[in-house]
Amino acid sequence: GPGIVDLKSSKPYRNGVPYTKVLVQCGGYARIRSESSPVNWVEVWRLGKSPKDEGDVYGVRDLHACIRAFEGAVEQYYRLLRVS
Repeated sequence: GPGIVDLKSSKPYRNGVPYTKVLVQCGGYARIRSESSPVNWVEVWRLGKSPKDEGDVYGVRDLHACIRAFEGAVEQYYRLLRVS
């Protein structure tokens, strides 16, 4: 089914897992896209920054957790706006 590819140019990830903020971004992309059609998978494609760095592909394992983290971040943002 439909999916999303998030292209990133960065240094190699520790243990091959993208940074938390990248996974939360993927949750946001999936959440927004799912308003018009379902998203069944998301992959992060890390582009190498040198000829020796071939990059890598990471398939997001728990997309629902990423979506919940994104929604929580948005909720927290609006809470902070009300405080200030």
